[in-house]
Amino acid sequence: MDAKELIDRYNNGETDFTGVDLRKANLEAAKLYRICLRNACLKKASLGKADLRGANLQGADLTDARMNRASLTGADLSGAKLTGSAELHEVDFYKADLSKADLSGADLREVDLREASLREACLEGASLREADLRYASLGGANLKKASLRKANLHGASLSQADLTEANLKNVDLTHANLQGTIMPDGTVNS
Repeated sequence: MDAKELIDRYNNGETDFTGVDLRKANLEAAKLYRICLRNACLKKASLGKADLRGANLQGADLTDARMNRASLTGADLSGAKLTGSAELHEVDFYKADLSKADLSGADLREVDLREASLREACLEGASLREADLRYASLGGANLKKASLRKANLHGASLSQADLTEANLKNVDLTHANLQGTIMPDGTVNS
């Protein structure tokens, strides 16, 4: 299936595209509210400025996808793969579910992750520079060697998260839950 067929079918009322192969598809600025792309292959897809609010992307493969400035407010990306050179700069993940997602090495600079669930997500080596993670749930997340420089983690839950060798320079951790968190120096916060 190509991008044009997907958009035509979506515009005719179809919303379930579970397991579809949209590798390298151009969905720039597409408006696909509440679409189901569960377990879809979106490797190297262009989704910049796309509106995917409330979309189901559980288990989707977004390796090397370009999603800069896309809106994924309230989307379900649990178990999704957003690795490689995935471009996620300024994506809106407000209240999105990214639990158990693989975001290792991802560029998440200036991303809106307010109230998002990143429980047990892999963010190893990811850049979360200046990301807004206020009240986000990062329990058990792998943040080894991640850059959180100037990130806002006000009220976030980082219980049992691993921050080994993470860059926390100028991070706002006001009211954050750090119980059981492995800190950058390897000590466990009690």
